[in-house]
Amino acid sequence: QLEVGNKISLLGIEFATRRRNRVNGTIIAQGDETLTIHVDQSYGNCPKYITPRAPVGHSNPIGRISERAALDPNDIALITQADTLLIASRAKTIDSDARNGLDVNHRGGPAGFLHVTDAGQLLIPDFVGNRFFNTYGNLSQDPRVGITVPDFETGSLLHLTGTAEVVLDDPEAFKRFETPRYLKICTTHVRYVPAALPWRFEPVSAGTPLAN
Repeated sequence: QLEVGNKISLLGIEFATRRRNRVNGTIIAQGDETLTIHVDQSYGNCPKYITPRAPVGHSNPIGRISERAALDPNDIALITQADTLLIASRAKTIDSDARNGLDVNHRGGPAGFLHVTDAGQLLIPDFVGNRFFNTYGNLSQDPRVGITVPDFETGSLLHLTGTAEVVLDDPEAFKRFETPRYLKICTTHVRYVPAALPWRFEPVSAGTPLAN
């Protein structure tokens, strides 16, 4: 809930330059359309696995929201074609310690890097990155997880909530993903919001300069 005193986590990504920054903090004031946040932690992450895109203005209204308990074929098609998702986690204990709060981060890879099993579980491989393991550390203590998969062409958002299992060393996963680590997500609720974003995103040409 977005109420004064609650912890909050924000993620900013500038897709054209692949710049990424995370902010974790506490809500200290709330207005009709604003939140004031005391920043406990703020840091950037490397641009690796962020697909470069440029925003394009769009004005279509938000479509009819649909909700369900499990992934349907359209959800699975979006997930298995995606190259980007956002993942939210939390510490086991939420208190005044800045280390015990919420976190949200980016996960990316080549289109199709995500996999949905026949049982409807979402597998998210963990490619080598900055080795902070913020998300894995949280989920190893508290398995509750929130995931958003954006559709950059339509501006739609697929939101998933559920529980995560941290798998650290699976030889079969290495054969499939070229990494032995992955998250196995059991979804308990699905929400699809058509045209939720006020922008669409177009791929940036290979010749466009990118941040290092």
